[in-house]
Amino acid sequence: MKYIFLIAALIVSNASLSHQHGSHDSHKEKSSHENHVEAKEHKTHDTHKKHQSNTIAVHHPTIKTTPPGITNSAAYFTIVNNGEKDITLVGVASDGAKLVEMHEHVKHNGTFKMQKMKPLTIPANSKANFEPGGNHIMFIGVTKPIENGDKIDITLSFDDGTQKTITSVAKKQHSSAKKAHHKHH
Repeated sequence: MKYIFLIAALIVSNASLSHQHGSHDSHKEKSSHENHVEAKEHKTHDTHKKHQSNTIAVHHPTIKTTPPGITNSAAYFTIVNNGEKDITLVGVASDGAKLVEMHEHVKHNGTFKMQKMKPLTIPANSKANFEPGGNHIMFIGVTKPIENGDKIDITLSFDDGTQKTITSVAKKQHSSAKKAHHKHH
C-alpha cells in the first residue's frame, strides 16, 4: 500500500512539474508574441516617421554668392508636398548668417518691398516656389562671404514638428538676371 501511495505521489508531482513547465513555455510564447507586437508597432512608427519625411521634397536649393562688401544673400528652392495633408513651413535656420528669415516681395504704393513673411501653408499634392522676386530665404549678416560652389545647410521646420535640412549650393547671379528693386524694412 505504501508502494502504491508513493507511485501516486510521484505521478501527481510529475504532473504538477509538467504543468508548471508548460505554463513557463506558454509564458515564453506570450512574451515572444508581445515582443513581436512591440517590434511591429515600433516598425510601423518608424515607417510612419519615414513616410512623413518622404512627403516633403525640396528641389534645386541654391543661394546667391555675396560680392565683396555685401553681407546679405538669398536662398531659393521648390518645396513639394507629396502628402495627403497640408503642411506649413513655420521657420528656417542656418549657421550661414546671423539672421535667417522667410521673406516675400509685396507691392506697396507702386513699388515692391521685401518683408518677413508669415508661415507658408503648402497644400497637399502641391508645391511652393522660393525664387528671385518672390518668396525667398533671406540671409542677413552672412557669417563669411559666400563664394560660387559653397554649400550652406538650411533647416526647414514644419508645423507637424518635422524638420528637413537641405544643402544649398552657391551660384553667382548672372548680370542678365532680372534684378528686383525693393526696400528692406
